[in-house]
Amino acid sequence: MRKTEHSNSKPAKLKFKNSRGQRRTPAVNNEVRANIQRFNNNDALTFQYYKNLKDDVINLTKGRCAYCGFYTDVAIEHYRPKDGIAVNINKITEVTKPGYFWLASDWYNLLPSCNNCNCIRRREVYDDMRSIVIEKLVGKGNLFPLRNNTVHAPLKIASIGLSFSCKQIRNEEPLLMHPSKVVPRDIFTYRREKVKNYNRIIISPKNNLSGYLFDMARMTIDILGFNSLIRSKERHDIYIVIKSQLDNIFAINNLDDQDSIEAVEIIAQAIDEDSESSFIGMIEVLFIEKLTILADNILQHKGELQLSYYSIDDILKSLKLLC
Repeated sequence: MRKTEHSNSKPAKLKFKNSRGQRRTPAVNNEVRANIQRFNNNDALTFQYYKNLKDDVINLTKGRCAYCGFYTDVAIEHYRPKDGIAVNINKITEVTKPGYFWLASDWYNLLPSCNNCNCIRRREVYDDMRSIVIEKLVGKGNLFPLRNNTVHAPLKIASIGLSFSCKQIRNEEPLLMHPSKVVPRDIFTYRREKVKNYNRIIISPKNNLSGYLFDMARMTIDILGFNSLIRSKERHDIYIVIKSQLDNIFAINNLDDQDSIEAVEIIAQAIDEDSESSFIGMIEVLFIEKLTILADNILQHKGELQLSYYSIDDILKSLKLLC
């Protein structure tokens, strides 16, 4: 999991435009207005415009799920559900209407999500609090619980505006992580654990979090089924690849050796967002110290200026000097 950067990539089709000095309203606003009217008339709502944004949404993470970080076919997920809201993780299919329908095409409400995180399915999940495997329904669906079971933003429409509801949204304290507002590595920790005869990477809330952030981390893990036996095994498979390549490089201790170069290439591929790699955020958290040392060694080997701080992108640039 990595932070999703919404702020620098809002597509032009959602922006107000000037035409011969006149301000033009984005076409999406017509759908919002129409749905307000339908809502007032108790008619069925329609949601179509957000589908025009699929390519833009997918490009936010270059094909990875914004929640779990897995590279796969992703779909558009509404952080605040557009149709109706489920609030009880134990009654995941019980939905109350209306949802946040006016946010159906809001750029900051759209995330790329994999089926595992988004669709409600029964899965075997490791309960890291009780150290047992349980079978349960997991998946975002329409779940959107708030802290202390507070009421979701009421919908009060004045004229065609939704200013009151929008202000109320700012007061909400969602228990589901929004990956463009929270840095995942700040609230989650990873560890190896043997579960059902396989080593897996288990995700837990970090220690010493504030009450709200701890509740958010815990609920996000539970809602999305981060510790399903499938995903935790897939994370461990990637973990073993990176660990073994790093061990080989430091054991050989010769950056001109062909085996070292090939190992660096494998690692570079695994942390490159332009590749089809998964769980880059996990790799960053678990291997940042060794990757920083490797990047330092490569820069020194190539006679390049060493850095005082390395982001995962800095490390990738250093590794590519050897590839």
